[in-house]
Amino acid sequence: MRESGKRLRDKAHILSVLELKINKDMENYRFTTHIFSYLPSRFEATIEQKRTRRLIWNFKNGCHNFTTLAAERVADALYNTLCSRDVIFCCIPASSEAKNTRRYERFSTLVSQKIGITNGFSHIKIQGNRLAIHESRHNKTLESVQVIDFDADFFAGRDVVIFDDIITTGSSFKQFTKSLESLGARVIGGVFLAKTICHEN
Repeated sequence: MRESGKRLRDKAHILSVLELKINKDMENYRFTTHIFSYLPSRFEATIEQKRTRRLIWNFKNGCHNFTTLAAERVADALYNTLCSRDVIFCCIPASSEAKNTRRYERFSTLVSQKIGITNGFSHIKIQGNRLAIHESRHNKTLESVQVIDFDADFFAGRDVVIFDDIITTGSSFKQFTKSLESLGARVIGGVFLAKTICHEN
């Protein structure tokens, strides 16, 4: 069942506000770039937007051809952006070790080899999930939190470019950046396969 026009407009407004917030937050980094614009499936899409959705979903599922295509596009975007090749390329991990390996192991290798930068994939491990208490002004809730293990010596004092498949609010990017910077790494930018956009009917 399709959502009402008002609900879609409200969601589009929220996404528009989030996009402005992302742009403001990203000004703190040397560069950020995205390859595609991703329109969520709750919105009516053009043929091109549907193609982009399929590409993103197939990439997330680790499909070989789409991994190759994504790696080529990301490598091309980074090639002329990076001033130095003494940079570590690392992906914000997927929700499980199995998904992370399927989605990012080959992809990270292809991007790193194509432009001659260091592949950080094997230096970040997902140790599983744990329950953590999340406190807000009004209540406490239990949430599942991903436990990520970083090779601290590998990242200390190094420049890092972060990759994520989709950026919507930028919260994962900021959290991952803080984790790396706490180890002494310098996050010099972020590259995203797609950025969530809004669409008003």
